[in-house]
Amino acid sequence: MSQGEGKGKNKKGAEKDKKSKDGKEKKLEGYYAVPVNAKLPWHLLTAVPPEVEEDKKAEKKVGHRYYIAKFTEWTAFRGKPTCKITESIGEAGNLDAESMRLLRTYDICTEAYEDENQEPTSNVDECLKIFAKDIDPETKEWIIPESEIAQRLDLRSKRIFTIDPLTAKDLDDALSIDKISDHIYEIGVHIADVSYFVTQGTSLDHEAQKRCTSTYFVHRVYPMLPRLLCERLCSLNPLVDRLAYSIFFRMDIRDGTLDETHQPRI
Repeated sequence: MSQGEGKGKNKKGAEKDKKSKDGKEKKLEGYYAVPVNAKLPWHLLTAVPPEVEEDKKAEKKVGHRYYIAKFTEWTAFRGKPTCKITESIGEAGNLDAESMRLLRTYDICTEAYEDENQEPTSNVDECLKIFAKDIDPETKEWIIPESEIAQRLDLRSKRIFTIDPLTAKDLDDALSIDKISDHIYEIGVHIADVSYFVTQGTSLDHEAQKRCTSTYFVHRVYPMLPRLLCERLCSLNPLVDRLAYSIFFRMDIRDGTLDETHQPRI
């Protein structure tokens, strides 16, 4: 068994080991870490977490907390492996603790790009400075360089809309619909052009790969990209200019099929 981390609650119990080398059975009393993943065995704790003693003194139920436990060893004549607690997550049933349990169970990256004041906390700041200089100091909006506008299709006069709740901050896809004839409509699908801001191989690219996607909880979001990008420069917000990749295709609304006489364009 390779060294790794297990996630689980602590639980008091007793273990009866198999016969030791001298042929005698040895009974161990102690606390066990019960992994959240039922496929993993219970682990005997090498040290009791301080929260357990505090719960006992407060006459609380022992075994209702989540911890990060690190496997230490599993000897040939011991029925259960041993582990040590490396981090306490919190009480079961608590919103923050249950959220952190899910994040740790599925190895979701929670490292923040910015601190509470929205100041950068990592080296990805260097990747954003080139775009931050084009933000209008008065309107606080990003101004697309004219050279970039000149080589793109201008869709700013078209009615394009997103399908998002009012509380959404990262609007990364949108639609447009135009009537061509009685039964034929042209559908446009517009995706925020993140590749304009995230160059392959940069520190920002590597950080985004670690996250792979934004993770949404009911009470908060762990974004894949810095908030400057996902909530502003790459968000298809109303009444501001944004860069996007678009594809247009035509459909027959009578049966929902594609109009094969028209070549989709990107």
